[in-house]
Amino acid sequence: MPLSPAQLAQGKQLQTAAVAATNAVSDWVSSLVADGPTPPPAGAAEIGLFSQDESWGSFQALATQLGVGAKAKRLHCYGDGAWKDGPVWDGGSPAGTPLLVGIAGQGVAGLTAAAQNLSSLKATHSDVWVCPNFELNYSGNDGQPWGQQSLATILASNAAASPIIRALGFKVVCCFSGAIMTQAAQFCPDTSIYDYIGYDFYLNNGNGNLADGVAWAKGKSMPWMVCEYGTLGNDSGGPAFINMIASLVNGTYPAVGHNFFDLPAVGPLTAAAYAKAFA
Repeated sequence: MPLSPAQLAQGKQLQTAAVAATNAVSDWVSSLVADGPTPPPAGAAEIGLFSQDESWGSFQALATQLGVGAKAKRLHCYGDGAWKDGPVWDGGSPAGTPLLVGIAGQGVAGLTAAAQNLSSLKATHSDVWVCPNFELNYSGNDGQPWGQQSLATILASNAAASPIIRALGFKVVCCFSGAIMTQAAQFCPDTSIYDYIGYDFYLNNGNGNLADGVAWAKGKSMPWMVCEYGTLGNDSGGPAFINMIASLVNGTYPAVGHNFFDLPAVGPLTAAAYAKAFA
């Protein structure tokens, strides 16, 4: 029996829908091959930025370049004993700007003094996350964290500084260089002195698997963040890297925040991928 015009029309619609679905799957597979996993919609993870000179003006310029504008909230900068000397530095940011402050390479006395200096921010910056001895597992020339302190000193320093930082109303971050979770139990044996687990994670620098870091934080029931991340100038690899970051920070165990670093520069492919993932 020949098909009726209505049946023929319905068959044509089904054929068109099937072709569209096939093309959509093909496009999705191609995107996985070219750019890594397609990120989910932007979630609640706070957007922060880390510009090379750590100034408020550069922060705003980077936010514009990446297409996030006013969505970028937290300024990443460093305090005593790190790249910037003197009192804790806020990059000249307006009062109320959320900050992520790293303090590096300090023994108990130095880190305690640096933590106390954070009180200078209290009047103008109430929302501050602090990474004492950030990149805890970083190995210097003598094999010790930051090449300056023994592991015992690093752990004692952070244990002494954490209550001082918390007494100011600030949050404390246990920050690793990369997601090398074989070192987690060694460098962060007591998660109770921290409010967050943080990772510094870069493209093509052998820093392990960030998904492992997320799983470790989840296993400890700890909120997590990417303290700093970037492509290290590898623009061709930027889209896949950015999409990987987005798939985790907006994933099933989402991050509280992430801070992109523009070292040494942001290429057009990376900027476009970042805007698509987070704008």
